[in-house]
Amino acid sequence: MGCGYLGLLDHTASRGNRSPRVPDASKELLKEFLSTHYTAPQAKRAASVYRMYRAEAERQGIPPVGERTFYREREAFEDSRVTAMRRGKRAAYGLDPALAYLDQTTPRHGERPFERAHLDHTEMDIVLVSSVTGKPLARPWATFLTDAYSRRILACYLTFDPPSYRSTMMAFRLCVKRYGRLPQEIVVDRGPEFGSVYFEALLTRCFVTKLDRPAQQPRFGSVIERLFGTTNTELLQQLRGNTQVSKVPRQMTDEVDPKRLAVWTLDAFARRLTEYCQEVYDQMEHRALFQSPREAFLQGTLRAGKRAHTLIPYSEAFLIQTRPTTRLGVAKIHQSRGITVNGLQYWHDCMRLPTVFGQTVHIRYEPYNMGFAYAYIDGFNHSAVE
Repeated sequence: MGCGYLGLLDHTASRGNRSPRVPDASKELLKEFLSTHYTAPQAKRAASVYRMYRAEAERQGIPPVGERTFYREREAFEDSRVTAMRRGKRAAYGLDPALAYLDQTTPRHGERPFERAHLDHTEMDIVLVSSVTGKPLARPWATFLTDAYSRRILACYLTFDPPSYRSTMMAFRLCVKRYGRLPQEIVVDRGPEFGSVYFEALLTRCFVTKLDRPAQQPRFGSVIERLFGTTNTELLQQLRGNTQVSKVPRQMTDEVDPKRLAVWTLDAFARRLTEYCQEVYDQMEHRALFQSPREAFLQGTLRAGKRAHTLIPYSEAFLIQTRPTTRLGVAKIHQSRGITVNGLQYWHDCMRLPTVFGQTVHIRYEPYNMGFAYAYIDGFNHSAVE
């Protein structure tokens, strides 16, 4: 026969009258004072608002709530909107859910890989040299596309050009080439490159939703700098030409000047950075996941399925969509010289036709092969040769 303690546990906390005893008129007046007096740029103290409320309630013959009830109602009433009204938007950003925030300790975003990704640029802390002269050139820019669920680096594109929509399109191309798909949502800042017509058109054609990070909220900025801070310590600081010492210019001498020590070319450093992203960082245990990005990615893909309907063929049609254009976007066809793209002249036999030369046509070029440019002439895409 089993024994138990049935009936021996009391329910003291549930005793008494549990129904609310504040009159509706008093609650309405309290809500009105919180909305008009507490939620105001003057940022009045709660005690002052309570005294004003109590005086008005007595004047109207309404029984006021007690001070403890007032503070309890005030606490339930206050949210990020109220904080923004009282102290400004910058003071309220810490109360908002961090949906577009990603760093070393942020929990997973989404329920599967490729549901959401972050796209951003960062200037690398290393000086590169010319592959022709060997002389130092500049610090390169890297564009990272990072899966928010697994923290896997989906693509990394390196260039000397400052951030632009061309870098983002090259990152998309690398992602499709390796994985055959793009994320369902892309989180970006409010940089002009992410508002480009070409960038928006590519997202629309690939059914990708763009999510803008909130403006004037420092917690949401510099995502790549925080997320890939280990890139500097684990990779760049081990290479010649890194710019650690240049951060304190007064202490830098010629012996440690990064420009004198630089030996890496853009092509060689791009291969080393890709190797680090795909083989080293990809297998390091992540602080927020307690596993490596590769393990999290493979587990998430196994659980969510391959989702073959989202695959994007790495075809000529997709490559055309990711090919950038020039600053003007158009070029004029000359009968003898063809078109000029980025200072180079390109020619196609159709440009000899009297109905063609003299036209201004839309153009695109191939960043990985400057021997070709593409012109939209008479409703057809023509590949012109340099």
